[in-house]
Amino acid sequence: MNPTAYEQVAALFEQELRARGIFFSRNEDGTYLVEASPSYQPTVHLGNLTREWEKEPAADMVHHFVRVVLESGDLTDTAWDVAREGIYFCLFPKEDLEDPSWQALGPLRDDLSPGLAKLYAFDRREAGTTVWISGSNLAHWGVTADEIRALAMQHMNEKMRQAEVDFIDVDTRRIAILGTEETNLKASLMLTEEFARRMKAEFAWPVYTLVPADDYMFIVPADDKDLLNRATGAAMREYERVDLPLSREIFKISDEGVRHFATIERKSG
Repeated sequence: MNPTAYEQVAALFEQELRARGIFFSRNEDGTYLVEASPSYQPTVHLGNLTREWEKEPAADMVHHFVRVVLESGDLTDTAWDVAREGIYFCLFPKEDLEDPSWQALGPLRDDLSPGLAKLYAFDRREAGTTVWISGSNLAHWGVTADEIRALAMQHMNEKMRQAEVDFIDVDTRRIAILGTEETNLKASLMLTEEFARRMKAEFAWPVYTLVPADDYMFIVPADDKDLLNRATGAAMREYERVDLPLSREIFKISDEGVRHFATIERKSG
């Protein structure tokens, strides 16, 4: 079996780190904990890099990526007036947070459902380097967790304002999807206030959402259970196809907020 694009990128990424004598570990979710220095140990995602690799594979792309990651060490001491401009939240599988490296970090998190949590971060997205916000960041900046939550919502609302609501025709009905520039935050946009406003104005309300991967979201009117059943099949195919699946859960979003509705069962055999 030929390695996936993700595994090809991961192999080159690890090779670059070993050549520099930098220790690292690969988490169960496919991200990397890179021990660049005692004060700088970022969690690195290869998702965006992999998507670029699939378009045009080039070893120097990975070399440049690693260099940018390692040059981002000053992010851990970023001043509040700089960091506050890039704070956001994202969905994350709760089972992955059971890893000891996550337990040691103690990230700021809000549990959303049986399978997902909302984490808060700031980063240089072009480098793929995420700085997860923890209690030590709050102490360094002199801010509260609620201030972080408010800023993250403000920034994510703006990303949702810039997103396009598109549609897939299914017979005489429609499933809505989002078109966004930052595709890796697409699923997380369902948590924004702006998402609710846009659905009410442009599609339907309330709605069900399915988020099999961080860059996929299917949106179905809540009064169409048949269409929801059809969407679950597409969601499961996507969940099983991607290297880093997010969730098999279905959410209902209404005036009462975002609530877990059901979990799609895996087919036996």
